[in-house]
Amino acid sequence: MANVYDIAKYIINFTITELEKPISNLKLQKILYYVQGYSLKKLSYPAFDAKIENWPYGPVVPEVYFEYNAFRGNNIDMVSNFDLDELELPGELKKLIKRVSKKCSTISAFTLVNKTHSEAPWSNTKQNDIISNAIMSDYFNLHDPLNIGDE
Repeated sequence: MANVYDIAKYIINFTITELEKPISNLKLQKILYYVQGYSLKKLSYPAFDAKIENWPYGPVVPEVYFEYNAFRGNNIDMVSNFDLDELELPGELKKLIKRVSKKCSTISAFTLVNKTHSEAPWSNTKQNDIISNAIMSDYFNLHDPLNIGDE
């Protein structure tokens, strides 16, 4: 398992530098949720050990949310002094993060909010409760919500 802050920085910098797309905290939260779900499905382990909670705008990793809360609804700036190539993550996890980030970068943040609201991990969890890895694993093992396939 990786540090959730490192994964968040990786997503931010990859989205900005490689995909040349802006990223808000709201979108970052949804990407983290999908990275965790797909990691449980495709890699059989969680990408990170931080908890995901049910918040009004969908799944949120609270500590990462508060880390970037100063940006409010604006786009997050690239994280300086952070090199994508130097982050020590398993290659399969980096590939998964890139695939999920690439797919989510083409979808608006509020479309992602509505999408997560229609999915069982969020809709079957009470507000402010933890969306467990077990619930996510059950859902993602039966579904491919982003239609990213088995590449």
